[in-house]
Amino acid sequence: MSTNLRIMNKSEIKWNKYLLALKKYAETNGHTAVPANFRTEADGAPLKLGNWVGYIRSRGRSGKLSPTRRSELERIPKWTWGTRKPGPRGNPNRDIEIAVARRGGRSLQSIAVEWNLSRQRVHQIVRRQEVSA
Repeated sequence: MSTNLRIMNKSEIKWNKYLLALKKYAETNGHTAVPANFRTEADGAPLKLGNWVGYIRSRGRSGKLSPTRRSELERIPKWTWGTRKPGPRGNPNRDIEIAVARRGGRSLQSIAVEWNLSRQRVHQIVRRQEVSA
């Protein structure tokens, strides 16, 4: 009698955890446009699902994701490889306040939380303000 038991490595275990969390997110929300700062839990451990989805999308677009993993993602209803549509260009007054806060030594994270933005968006705003100054 032969058994086809295979031990999963850490990477496969992590992949499966995040994939299951993404499937649950899609079922609950009807889409896979997970916000960058979205977090959830799996087996009592925190998962930064939004960060993971962004990372996986970038790896997929650059061809660095295995065909098997691409296929697993593409079987999730509403999965897309494209980036989310960009938001508005910005609010000039808000953007100036954000740039001033950053120059004053505040962290990207604290600014992002205050303005309900991603750290990446705060960084983009600050960079744009530096260029236009």
